[in-house]
Amino acid sequence: MKESQPYGPGGIVWSYDNVATVPEIVAAFNSLSWREHTDHNWNTCGRDCPERSNWEPTAGTYINGVMLTVDMDYIMGYLIQAVDRESSICTYIAINQYHGRHPETGEIAHDYMVWQGPSHKFFDSPGHVLAISHWGLDAIQQMLDSWYARPD
Repeated sequence: MKESQPYGPGGIVWSYDNVATVPEIVAAFNSLSWREHTDHNWNTCGRDCPERSNWEPTAGTYINGVMLTVDMDYIMGYLIQAVDRESSICTYIAINQYHGRHPETGEIAHDYMVWQGPSHKFFDSPGHVLAISHWGLDAIQQMLDSWYARPD
C-alpha cells in the first residue's frame, strides 16, 4: 500500500498501490483547463475532451466531479470529489486557485484542504453532502483569508 501522506479521508489507508494521494489528485485537477472544470464536469466529457485522462490521476482513482464552485474573479474555489475505484471511498478536497496560470511556467498558485470528517462510499445516502458542502465553503474562505494575510 501507498504510505505517502496525506492519505484518504479520516486517515483511511487506500485499498491498493495505484490509488492517488491527495497531492496527486490536486495536481491532476490543477492540470485541467478552466473550461474543463466548468463545461465538462463530473467526468462526462467525451472524445472531444483532450484532458479527459486528467480526471483519472491514477488507475485506481478518478476525480468524479466538482461539487461546488466559488468564483471570486481571479481566484477560484472548488470542492471536488475523488473516488477510490476498488473501495468506492470518496475523498473531498477544497482547492483554491489564485490568479490563473503563470504565463511562463503554466503553474497555478493554489492551496487545498481535505475533509477529515467521516468517510463515505460513492453510493452512500447523500445526506452527508450538505455537511461536506458547508465545510467546503468554510475551507475555501479560510484559505482565501490566509492568502490575503500572507506578507509579500
